[in-house]
Parts: sequence; C-alpha cells; structure tokens
Amino acid sequence: MKIAFLGTSEFAVPVLEMLSGTSNELVLVVAAPDRPKGRGRKLVSTPVAVTARELGLPLFQPDRINAPKALERLRAAAPELVVVVAYGQILGRHALELGSLGIVNLHGSLLPAWRGAAPIARAIQAGDAIGGVSLQYVVREVDAGDVIDQQARPFSPDESAGEAAEHLARVAALLLERNLDALAEGSAPATPQDASKATHAAPLEKSEGPITWHWPAAKIKNHVRAMTPWPSATTRYETGGGRRETLIVRRAEILDTGAPRCMPGTILRADEVLDVGTGYDVLRIHRLLRQGRKETDAASFLRGSPLTVGTRLE
Repeated sequence: MKIAFLGTSEFAVPVLEMLSGTSNELVLVVAAPDRPKGRGRKLVSTPVAVTARELGLPLFQPDRINAPKALERLRAAAPELVVVVAYGQILGRHALELGSLGIVNLHGSLLPAWRGAAPIARAIQAGDAIGGVSLQYVVREVDAGDVIDQQARPFSPDESAGEAAEHLARVAALLLERNLDALAEGSAPATPQDASKATHAAPLEKSEGPITWHWPAAKIKNHVRAMTPWPSATTRYETGGGRRETLIVRRAEILDTGAPRCMPGTILRADEVLDVGTGYDVLRIHRLLRQGRKETDAASFLRGSPLTVGTRLE
C-alpha cells in the first residue's frame, strides 16, 4: 500500500516510525517548514521532519497544504492511503480527494470527546480519568469523521499532558498498525460519532498559564498537569523593592484540609515542603522553577529562595 504521511509534532513520530518498518511504501512525508527559533533565529526542524530525514524518507514541507503546488506534489505521489497525525493544518476540499483508500487521522481522545487542537491537555484539565486515541476518517468538519477503532488508556493521577502525550503517541502507533490490513482491503469499519456528545478541545493559549489560587486545590492540580510542558502553570510573588518574580509549578499534590484557613495563595509551610492555601484544601508543590532556570524539587528550591510562611502568591 502506498501511504502519504502528514504530521508535525512529537506525537506523530512513533506512528511514522511504525509505518517505516512495515512493507508499505511511504511515498511522501509532509511536515511543517523549518522555522527560525531562539535568539540566534536558527532554523529548527519539526520532530516529524527530523525523523523523515533520519529514515531517508521523501520529505515535503509546504507552507500551506491546500495551495495548488502542494496539492500537485501530493497527487504526483499517488498515495492510496493518507495518514494524518497532529499535522496542524486543516485539509480543504481538494486535499480530501486524495487517497483511493481514503484519509485517516489519529486523534488523542476517545471521540466524540475533545474534538480539536488540544485534546489531551483539555481532558486532563477537566479531570478526566481516562483518555485514549481514536482512528477515524477525515471529513470537512474537524474530528467529526466516522471512527474506525479506538484504544482507551487511563491517565495517571500525577502525569502531565506532556507525559500523557508520550504514552498516547505509542498507543496511536499500535492502533494504526492493527488496522492497516483492513484499511488496505477497504474493509475497515466506520462508526458514526454521536455529535450530541461532542466536546471541544480549544488550542492552548499562553495567557492560560497563571494559577487562580481561589480555585480548589484539585482544580489547580489539574491545571498544573494540563499546562505542562506548555504554556506552563505560573504564579508570581514579590521579592522586595516592588520586584515580582514568576514561578513555574510542575508537580503538586492535594492535602485534604477542607475549607481555607487563610487567604488563597498564602504560603503555609516553606521548609522541606511548600504548602499553599487554595479555595479548598491545600496544594503541596513538589517540583517548580524560576522562569529561565532549571526545574528542581521544592526542598532544594526553598534553600535558595526568599519564600517564607505568609508570603502571598498571585
């Protein structure tokens, strides 16, 4: 079977690696263009582009997948199946005509839950106990196509969105692998989604990072998990002289203490552990960092920090 692969992020890499190890022919790998990053504005390749080069696969990096020249290149590759994984662009009407066997997408949720750009982070943010991956046919409406197969996976109570994505990326590769024969034969099932049960996974925004200390500790913990590694769960404190410093919280737990005993955001303990009052219960911070510094455990952080009992985090 001739396959074209469209993907960009790290989530897509295990699927690409799996496909390269099968007897199928990867006629084209499509990824986002290299972009300048950092102070030196050095061009940086996406994870899929890096992997394609390492595997010696034909790589195409158009700015716009729906542009006439991009579509021409895709048609020339003559794929029978098109596989899309975290590509980052919506396929237009003409792109959807590619592939005699169709276009399939691997999405990081159990559809119809969490259709959209950030399914894993939004599921964790909402406190979902179980996530998963769906293999589905691509249609004009985002993530609304018929489902071919799904694989559930529980979220660990402490894992971040980034950690969950690493696990689910491997689940995605196995899910596609077990359905390749049926897709090649044209016998893969197609189960319509119940649109009435659909939820939306909006893209993450940098502005979402700050912690609201009036929230219950359980909600803050899920916020920390969902915002890690990006855009990061942040809080600020005053260091003296009117200067404020930003902290990034990476891992925390809930202390079952009930109704607040202080103003939310007040540090209650700052020795070997860092406990902060919230709108309900206490949040114990285990790992954190100052912006621009390395992550560390709370005890190590506090040895070189001015944070003391009574300090307000905002």
